[in-house]
Amino acid sequence: MYLVELNDLTPRVVVARDREFFNVNAAGVALEKFIVVVDSFLFPIHSRQLREYVETKFNLPIKYVFLTHSDGDHVFGVDSFNGADIIASQYFGPKVKEFLLGKWSKKEFDAWKESEPEHADVIDEIIIHTPTIEFEKECFISDGSSKLELYHSGGHTSCSSWAYFPKDKVVFTGDDLASYDWPYISDFTGNPDNWISTFEHIMALDVDFIVPGHGVVVDKSHLKEHLDFIVTLRSLVKDAISEGKGKDNLDLPEFYPPAAEWQLERAFTHLFAFYSGR
Repeated sequence: MYLVELNDLTPRVVVARDREFFNVNAAGVALEKFIVVVDSFLFPIHSRQLREYVETKFNLPIKYVFLTHSDGDHVFGVDSFNGADIIASQYFGPKVKEFLLGKWSKKEFDAWKESEPEHADVIDEIIIHTPTIEFEKECFISDGSSKLELYHSGGHTSCSSWAYFPKDKVVFTGDDLASYDWPYISDFTGNPDNWISTFEHIMALDVDFIVPGHGVVVDKSHLKEHLDFIVTLRSLVKDAISEGKGKDNLDLPEFYPPAAEWQLERAFTHLFAFYSGR
């Protein structure tokens, strides 16, 4: 328990996956003089393993932690990277402040510990942080001949962002992509049009590896499957709205593991509201 799987994806990129908790991914990207971490895990104990591995492997300090979005399984472990600046889109901080008054309140965390007493000790280690550096549309981190490009997506959530490391041809999507899984159209602040535009942007890049928010590393052919599926969902919803049909009348194409009922309910509630202007 509490062991992450660490893999050297390229000479300068390490990907860590937590198989016990949702197959969530985090990564370390080594520039010339420092490391940029992409996302943290659910628990600080997991993030500490990534920190120790990349600092030892590259013999460089971690200068920045880029958080792709505000879901707890990508954020709660960030305290393990103390001393590093936290970078996120400008929409990230307000969401965190909102969550601290609700689902991330002490009351909710106490309830979490009661429901999962076996994890109480590691839950107690969680300290929520807001970004120290925010960006609106894009942010480039340069160091000598290396550069990490950060872009706001707004797809999966309003604060969702992604990263591109041209030197090793790697993209980090956050939860805009969960490989071999139904798309996470579950946050009502997300913008499906931006989601599609993000995937089209990535498809135009020189990319060999795509690190999803959850699941195994894939290539652009797999991303194209997700892009086509989300475009299909958009067309189905728009046609249904124009014909006065509801979400229960859609002929939904199969896509990897079928979505659970709650996924379908949230996805189509959001999509119908979004495209009908409600």
